[in-house]
Amino acid sequence: VRIQLKRPFFMSVTERGDRFVYDDDGIVRMFVFNANTGYVYGDEMVMEVELKSCDSVQNMGAFNYCDWLYRNGVDYLYKVQSHDLVRPSSVWVGLQFLSLMPQLIMERLRQLIPDYAGIVYTMLFGAQQDFIESDVKQLFQELGLIHLLVVSGAQISVIALVVWRCLRVMRCSPLVAMVCLLVIQLFYGLIVGLDASICRAMVMMDAMFVHRYIMLRRYSMVWYLCVAAIVVAIVIPNSIVSAGFWYSFLITFNLMV
Repeated sequence: VRIQLKRPFFMSVTERGDRFVYDDDGIVRMFVFNANTGYVYGDEMVMEVELKSCDSVQNMGAFNYCDWLYRNGVDYLYKVQSHDLVRPSSVWVGLQFLSLMPQLIMERLRQLIPDYAGIVYTMLFGAQQDFIESDVKQLFQELGLIHLLVVSGAQISVIALVVWRCLRVMRCSPLVAMVCLLVIQLFYGLIVGLDASICRAMVMMDAMFVHRYIMLRRYSMVWYLCVAAIVVAIVIPNSIVSAGFWYSFLITFNLMV
């Protein structure tokens, strides 16, 4: 099958190749390359693709590919056999730069710490860009440390608290500090992607800062958790059927009570 489209803003870069998700009028398609492509946001490309069919699993303990597609909101998965650039991107160069930010950060880490660049990157920014080999992941899993390779609300909370405190020490007003925090969270979200846990932490922290330091009001933490749940369900509707959504909110609720 021959398909022509533009490279979206978000593209996952892995050791096995690039991959991205494309929403075509409500039909979500995932394209998987067998190498890193080097395309930037807005590049128009033509691809020869092969549709990977979804077959039901007979062995209950085997990996359920159909279920994986459903939980990730993907309708069809294509393996890219070949691809060519049709027309270079015409979008603003700043957006092109932002779309390449994960690769640029990884290249810098490879210069500084070549042996541990992939691990350090994943600990800071998560596995949206998969720079770790499978045997290293397996080792972390056997040691019970696989959670270190996943970005969660903990990283968001630490970043928000550190940025807020530093700006307040610099005598910035609460309103200015809030705007700076939102900008930093935006850039961080563009790098790590957005899932239920990250979105929950951002909404809760931002709402709490606005109420306590700008509006001078205080609400129960459960109230912020409920607001975050509503926002996540609206922004990422597919997340409510995932285990990560319920795990994140239930654990947070248990910590509160």
